[in-house]
Amino acid sequence: MPATMTLNGFERGEGEPAECDGQYHNNNEMLAALSTRWYAGGIWCQKMISITNTQNGRTVQARVVDECDSNHGCKDNIVDTSVAVWNALGLDTNIGELWRPKFKGKEKEGLGWMEHELRELYTSMKPRS
Repeated sequence: MPATMTLNGFERGEGEPAECDGQYHNNNEMLAALSTRWYAGGIWCQKMISITNTQNGRTVQARVVDECDSNHGCKDNIVDTSVAVWNALGLDTNIGELWRPKFKGKEKEGLGWMEHELRELYTSMKPRS
């Protein structure tokens, strides 16, 4: 299943506290929330994932702090990220959602898509230190 990166707020007033630590976080930090199957019961809490903008080559490390609960409306292929991630990758935050479609079993670049290293996350479930 192709991943979709969405813009998310992690500060007080923008939703519930983060699932990993029960705290709110500053949107100026490199943060991510993963949909339920990738979140995997918290195995990714406080671990870093790499996100690359394939259009300009910029890569960032984002810390997983939350779950995007697929049992309560979140799609099963979401990587929510903070405004800091979007800015560091040179993305327009007004877009709010980027995706990478698959055609005939092969991935095709979508405009401005972020290539997530979630294949490793999904298949091995071995968090990075």
